[in-house]
Amino acid sequence: MNKTFKSYYWDNGRPRGSGVTEASESVTYKVVVDPYYKRYSLEKYEKGQFVDIIYDSALYDFRWLKPQEQAAWHKETIKETENQLTCLIRNQDDRVIAMEKYTFEKGLCLSCEICYPHGPLIAKQHITYQKLGAEENTVTLLDRLDNPVVIKKYEADEVTGEFTTLISEVWNTKDTS
Repeated sequence: MNKTFKSYYWDNGRPRGSGVTEASESVTYKVVVDPYYKRYSLEKYEKGQFVDIIYDSALYDFRWLKPQEQAAWHKETIKETENQLTCLIRNQDDRVIAMEKYTFEKGLCLSCEICYPHGPLIAKQHITYQKLGAEENTVTLLDRLDNPVVIKKYEADEVTGEFTTLISEVWNTKDTS
């Protein structure tokens, strides 16, 4: 039987439980892993009753987001307006694995919703720019409950504000949640 946790965090694209607790607590989480540690699921419970699957690596695996895993991915634009862009993401097998919906302001992308091809939300990206008054230039990938999965910090072009060089990448978000 899997342990129940008070909270969770992300470690290299995998959910990890934090604070073992009783299932009867108001809100708890279970991290379910197959025997080979290939498939991870994160389940949410309220007072011991199942509520939702927050994440399932069989459907979309955050570990795929490391650059070496994305080498053969390609993006296909399916809808474009002045402030929004919708794209399909295809993997190396040409299989649609996600749909991304970008929101722009002043020519800069501020957010992106990552959804399963059939609609439900997988994750969100929140993007900040020093050019727009933020302290740092960052891209933060958030799961469905707004917990950070990965945080990337960038240098940016002074004129356009577009990101140029990756400064740091944090894949263990235990101390950032």
